[in-house]
Amino acid sequence: MVGWFSVVRLLRLLLSPPVQIGDKLTDLNHIFVVSQDINATVDGGSACSLTSGDLLRLTAVPSQDDQVASVQVVTSKAGSCPAGSRVLVAIGALQGFENDFNEKLTDGMEKMKTELSSQLPQGSSVQP
Repeated sequence: MVGWFSVVRLLRLLLSPPVQIGDKLTDLNHIFVVSQDINATVDGGSACSLTSGDLLRLTAVPSQDDQVASVQVVTSKAGSCPAGSRVLVAIGALQGFENDFNEKLTDGMEKMKTELSSQLPQGSSVQP
């Protein structure tokens, strides 16, 4: 059973404003979850593939004029760029990954809110 504190935290996240990609491009600890297969350029100039579910982390904060960001592959599947590789990925692709992640999170939270509301005691409500 989910604790009430957890439910309240999740509902607050659901109702909070969307995160802008600029916030994530300055956080070198943020993890991007690849949501669609793309080709990436390895720092040496060769190419490799990133596949859905691979995890990426920025290696440097890109400038506002940059169209690509340098990222390190944190984890990957067989056939993807190897874990530990440094690759260049379009900032637009990172935005897409973040949008997809946030959409899945919002959908999951909405589903949880709907399913848990039937389990709340009569007359109670959860305030975000």
